Amino acid sequence: MVTPAPASQQQQQQQQQQQKLEQQLPASWVMDKTGPLALNRIIHAKSADAQLVVINLPDPDAIVMQNPLAYAQYTEALVK
Repeated sequence: MVTPAPASQQQQQQQQQQQKLEQQLPASWVMDKTGPLALNRIIHAKSADAQLVVINLPDPDAIVMQNPLAYAQYTEALVK
């Protein structure tokens, strides 16, 4: 017979599952039309003849580092 896990353990497991799901899905601001994709289009429009484009990336702060995949997706959307 399996004994049910205490409520706190179940909550922790649910939180861990939610975090894994959030890491797998792109963050909403990555796909936002006013986010990095819009900036990417501007960069392409303004530098169509350029051989090299240099941009500064935002520093990954503590909040961003909670979801490093989202930061990677953001930077990838900028440079596509």
